[in-house]
Amino acid sequence: MTGSERVSALRLPARIAKAGWFTRNVAVVTALSAGLLSVVQVIALEALPNSTSSIEAVSEGELRAAPEPAGFRLGSLWWDLATYREEPGLAPMRAYVRARCEGLDGVRAATCLSDAMAVEFPHGAPRNEMFDVVYDPVAVHLLHSSGAPGHCVTRSGLLAAMLVSVGVPARVLQLIRRDDSGHTIIEVWDGQRGWLAFDQSFGAVLQSSSGPLSSLDAGRDPGVELWSSPGSVDTRKREDARRSDPWRRE
Repeated sequence: MTGSERVSALRLPARIAKAGWFTRNVAVVTALSAGLLSVVQVIALEALPNSTSSIEAVSEGELRAAPEPAGFRLGSLWWDLATYREEPGLAPMRAYVRARCEGLDGVRAATCLSDAMAVEFPHGAPRNEMFDVVYDPVAVHLLHSSGAPGHCVTRSGLLAAMLVSVGVPARVLQLIRRDDSGHTIIEVWDGQRGWLAFDQSFGAVLQSSSGPLSSLDAGRDPGVELWSSPGSVDTRKREDARRSDPWRRE
């Protein structure tokens, strides 16, 4: 055995030892890094301007259920209409509804308020979203009634808030087509027909040849055009709806 061979033979155990130390410590470092990353993610999520959301399955019976006098439920969510009608913070919205749509209920009230918003502010990207962590519907409505632009999410949130402030059952929902494009509308309760899907961007109830539809029925009917194209509003369609909609006050 030469000298160099003896040196190599002597160094081999040391290399093996180093390899074992490296393997053990890489595992420790990886675990610590993963833990630190999780903490950073939690902090980042709390700092981001997004609210909390959850996914919950509900039955068709729940979707169609009539509201109670005090409110209505969908899964674990409860809309407390009795509280909304008396909430002092919503007083400006109640005043707005009564000044423009006094005496109207259900779809007629939704149509009247949708028409008012169509006049007051254009379609466009808003400064605030109702999905933000801090969202004041009264302050946001004041901003848009002064001319700030807003899209379907803006209008659906404001319309639903105005309706429940005077005790009209209404809820926001999102339609998603198979091409993954989406559109946000509301459902409003009609005493004769149940929950009806109302598109506040076009100012009209979703309908088929058989009449007005709920969002559930509209989604099942292949002949119903849910909206013209993502992010667009056809003024002509809104005018057509204005002329033909039986819920509009003459």
